[in-house]
Amino acid sequence: MQLILLRSTYIVLGIVWGLYYATTRVYYIKNFEENFSILLALEYVAMFLSIFFVKILKYKTILIFIRILPLTFFLIPIFKSKQIYLIAIFTLCISYSIAFPIILKVIHKEYPRFIIYGSIGFSIGSILMGIVSSFSYDYVFYVIALLLILCYSIIMSYYNPADIYDNIREYKFSKHLFIIVLIIAFSSSSMDMVYAYSSYKLNTLLNNEILYGILYGGISPIILLVLKKHLDKIYFSKNPFIVAFLMLFFITLYLNSLLIFSGVIFIILWQIPVYPFYEAAMLSLIINLLKNKELASGIFLTSFGVAGFIFLFIYNVLDIIETYLPTIVLLLMVSSILILKFLLIKIYYNNKL
Repeated sequence: MQLILLRSTYIVLGIVWGLYYATTRVYYIKNFEENFSILLALEYVAMFLSIFFVKILKYKTILIFIRILPLTFFLIPIFKSKQIYLIAIFTLCISYSIAFPIILKVIHKEYPRFIIYGSIGFSIGSILMGIVSSFSYDYVFYVIALLLILCYSIIMSYYNPADIYDNIREYKFSKHLFIIVLIIAFSSSSMDMVYAYSSYKLNTLLNNEILYGILYGGISPIILLVLKKHLDKIYFSKNPFIVAFLMLFFITLYLNSLLIFSGVIFIILWQIPVYPFYEAAMLSLIINLLKNKELASGIFLTSFGVAGFIFLFIYNVLDIIETYLPTIVLLLMVSSILILKFLLIKIYYNNKL
């Protein structure tokens, strides 16, 4: 019964983020301005701070604090202010950056299922957004807050701060942790850029909102269900370095293929659920190195925060145009592969972390 409750929670959590990503960008553009870089920046800052929150997980009061933060989404329909909107976005993302290490600890052995069911929920959430928002966007914000609080409450009922935190050793930002952050930051920022461009490319190619919604995220979760055994093998691999290395190599080919091809081939490539396997491989690598799930998940989110800043810098500061995107992506991915190779040599041949 507990397992059914947890897996149902994975789906609901996926629905929350499906609603969130499908709503927040559109709402901001319609009500405030077209450039939502500030919104992205706040999300990335929240993720970047995750590593610093790991040390406060020993306090039971933090569990209450996490559940309260999503309530800021109730303020959006009341004030309809850009400042309040951005504060609500930031606090919601902060809540998840604190909660994610707890979630990973609670569902560690179930993590591949968490990814699969979450992907299914994400697709459902994206579809529900269109239905709910047809009445009012206000309802979407209420639903996001309430469902997220529900998910937090269920998952955290399995979490004991005292028992878990005793196993967390003191940590420092060693050069090895810095190397891990760079690997994930370079590779995930490449994925962010290609996915951002490819989603626009898919929309333009189809020119049909219903078909776009189906092909954007409706098919890949089904494929992921078929491939769930492989996801298990990646996350629980006994050779996470080799798996991560091969994963980065494959993703390099995949991302550049998305940029090069168009038409039917591009649509087929888009359906391949690459990101869940990437996430499983990177988390498996970090957990293997640090022997600590809370710290590993904190570093993972922090790395995504760094990736977000790289993404914003390339798009908004350097103003990279489509022509140079394949070159930039290739350079970042090759860099991440070479850095991982360096780390592999450093750890295995010098036998120290």
